[in-house]
Amino acid sequence: MKKLLLALVLLLSIGFSQKAFAYDFWAVNSQGDTIFYRFIAGSDSTVQVTYEGTIQIFQGWVTVSGKGYNGDITIPSTVTFNGKTYTVSTIGEYAFYNGRITSITLPGTIATIESHAFEYCENLNSINFSPTSTTEMVIGETVCYHCYNLKYINIPDYVTSIGSEAFLYSGLKGVILGNSISHIGDYACPSEVVICHALNPPVAGRYSLGDISSTIIVPCESVEAYRSAPNLDIYDYSTCIGLEDLKKEELEFIAYPNPAKDNITIQTKQLKGGSLFVYDIMGKEVLSAKINNDETNLSLNNLKAGVYILKVLNSENLIVGNKKIIKQ
Repeated sequence: MKKLLLALVLLLSIGFSQKAFAYDFWAVNSQGDTIFYRFIAGSDSTVQVTYEGTIQIFQGWVTVSGKGYNGDITIPSTVTFNGKTYTVSTIGEYAFYNGRITSITLPGTIATIESHAFEYCENLNSINFSPTSTTEMVIGETVCYHCYNLKYINIPDYVTSIGSEAFLYSGLKGVILGNSISHIGDYACPSEVVICHALNPPVAGRYSLGDISSTIIVPCESVEAYRSAPNLDIYDYSTCIGLEDLKKEELEFIAYPNPAKDNITIQTKQLKGGSLFVYDIMGKEVLSAKINNDETNLSLNNLKAGVYILKVLNSENLIVGNKKIIKQ
């Protein structure tokens, strides 16, 4: 009988594992949200964000206990516990798994977003990275797997690596990759449009930027390098961006394809209620449109071939920027 019970325990342990610990302490951020933290082994100055309860994995299915996180969450750069201040450097594995968060705002101290961190956060629609960082950042595998409402994401320059399937099944329509990206795993960023600012093609896995129908836009001077890079040679690269478009102050909106034949798409972020204007080289307004969505399509069919200026204004009629567009 004892042998039978032992065999049963061993059999169950093959398909079932449980971590009996989660957080070491918790603290309330400035917005009133309770964030749970775990000390990082080998460091006495950094902590990671984690989940509240325990985690159970049975035959590939994951269950995280506890109330979880809800709504818009802001992670602080530091947290104080027992009179000592720690730097928040990591979003831990499964930290927000299957949570009900709608947005996450990250500080510049985050160096790692571990695998599965936001997996199955089906309400998540915005990841707000810090515009500056004190360190390079690595994004793990399946970080936003099945985040259906995440449509657009802007990966900042300090991110160097994105793991396999990081944004798979997330419904992405537009991705901007910063100029320091050096590694992208299999099926990492399956998006309709991917704009990659890295002058040197990253080491890329299979279909890392989407399928062959995706629009991939890279620096014009790097097109041939991308076309010959392993796993990046499947894309068209018929549209590219010049050096003048790589300036950070001009990245609040993107226009593609450019040059364009019939239509041009202007992709904006948080500019709803704003306006678009197109002027010819004599300064005459030839097109205009309101910004009602993250993407605005303009027909150029009635314009002659030539160079035009696209001007973008926000909802307060302040100029966000200008961009040269070419009608072929």
